[in-house]
Amino acid sequence: MNANLDTNRILDETFVGGLDFFDTVNSTNTTARALAVEACPHLVVAGSQTAGRGQRGARWWTGPGSLAMSLVLAPDHLPSDPRRGPLLALVTGLSVLDCVRPLLKETEKNVLGLHWPNDIFLDRCKLAGILIESTADGRSIVGIGINTNCRKELAPAELQEALVTLADVTGSPVNHTELIIRLLKSLKRGLETLKERPATIVEAADRANLQKGRLLEIGHGTSARQGRYAGIAEDGALMVETLEGIQIFHSGPARIVEDEPV
Repeated sequence: MNANLDTNRILDETFVGGLDFFDTVNSTNTTARALAVEACPHLVVAGSQTAGRGQRGARWWTGPGSLAMSLVLAPDHLPSDPRRGPLLALVTGLSVLDCVRPLLKETEKNVLGLHWPNDIFLDRCKLAGILIESTADGRSIVGIGINTNCRKELAPAELQEALVTLADVTGSPVNHTELIIRLLKSLKRGLETLKERPATIVEAADRANLQKGRLLEIGHGTSARQGRYAGIAEDGALMVETLEGIQIFHSGPARIVEDEPV
């Protein structure tokens, strides 16, 4: 799947200025940071990751045949107001939804959506994750992992009930070249909208959110708080209704603890 990636098509048909493909890396985000590329956007794609990373240092399982990529963006592709930085993960998530949705049946599309701040779920299982990191010179690295042609039966036992793959759902292999092109085209449009009309991204992310109306637990351990989803703030933060009133969270995770919305 990845071995057949048509890099020329991706360069010709999208806004990326450069592309590197690696058979194996520890992490595409780490590799993208180390490349110190001059032209942005620059895309890094890997056939496999040995140490894929998620939010707050969590490990991201990259199964055989899945898609792992990182896009390096220059400051001029990003919102001029740094307070809107969290929206970058949401606009990326919306682009992932755009490129995945055509592969699904109508019934499956109804349960495809976002989990704030950086995950894409199909029904109750994780399909994709996003990791945004910054560099010292103001660039952003957008890491995207999608469970495409991998099989959940090959995942670690403790993860199998928590994830879903496109191959398992559709029964057909995903063409990674086509998927990347669709994703990058959608992301380019989304980044332009984010700079010009950020409220549009906020509204779209709220509509696509599967946590809506549900009781959430935000954070880990003794610092975790519970409250009901109350929307997304203008800067991309999560608004949660608690006993003390509306609370604002700029980082997660945000886990659903009560499945039925109100």
